[in-house]
Amino acid sequence: MAFKDHDINMFKRIYIPSLKLKELNGMGTSRGIEITNRADFATWKLKVLWFLGSVHEDAETVLTTGPITPGQMVDAVPGSDTVAAQPAYFRSTPRERWTEAEAIKFKLDSKIRSIIGNAVTVPILRKISHAKTAKAMWDLLLNDYEGVTVVKTQKRKNLIRCYENFAAEPKESLSDLHSRFQVLINDLESVGIEKTQQVLCQKFIELLPSNFESVITSMVISEKIEGYELSELFGILSNFEETQLKNEINVKKVAKDPEAALVATTKKNKQLFSSYSSKVESEEIKWQ
Repeated sequence: MAFKDHDINMFKRIYIPSLKLKELNGMGTSRGIEITNRADFATWKLKVLWFLGSVHEDAETVLTTGPITPGQMVDAVPGSDTVAAQPAYFRSTPRERWTEAEAIKFKLDSKIRSIIGNAVTVPILRKISHAKTAKAMWDLLLNDYEGVTVVKTQKRKNLIRCYENFAAEPKESLSDLHSRFQVLINDLESVGIEKTQQVLCQKFIELLPSNFESVITSMVISEKIEGYELSELFGILSNFEETQLKNEINVKKVAKDPEAALVATTKKNKQLFSSYSSKVESEEIKWQ
């Protein structure tokens, strides 16, 4: 799939508004994603890679290896007593012989540079504008916000420690606990650390308060828990939590006004009995 003329505008319209934007003083209406820390950059990087992957399958290759120049590798030629050895080299294809597909791939570099330039604020653009290729521009951003190998190694260690020490906060809701846990999982995956769904589910279960013990015990006994993904487990626990909250509300109502609760229960029983009687009568008519 080739880049179209509207690709960059579509990127600005769809992806840029999804993060906090800052109007640049004295810069007219120029806008870009404001990257103030490594967390912001991780989100920005993910969105850029998603977008580039959607417009051309070789876009990420351009970021990691450089421009795609049409041509082919020529094998090395061993030397002899009379002829010097020739090393392998890359032979570029003359521009007039490029196919349409090759021309599109070659233009990817300038297209990606333009997209990156439009996706950052002017101060950041000034730091990377001297880069001659999209890869050089990308590497500058990675070095600024992700750091060198030593920094990345330390980041991995910190995230592993955070995972091992992760715990629920006092009176934290199940939803908030799951959200924090999912953010940590995403951070781990961003540095190449992936956990199986079974491990993640087991870890999440260990974080739960005692009021979830009955539903977890039931799942363990039925041996279904091993087949769940984290999202499925969260859905089951959410339903259980909602049922618990409703029961607590009903108990409070009964304690506050027992007579009203009795009336409500009696009314409900009458409705059920009436419904059952109607069904019985209907069945009797059929048999007659």
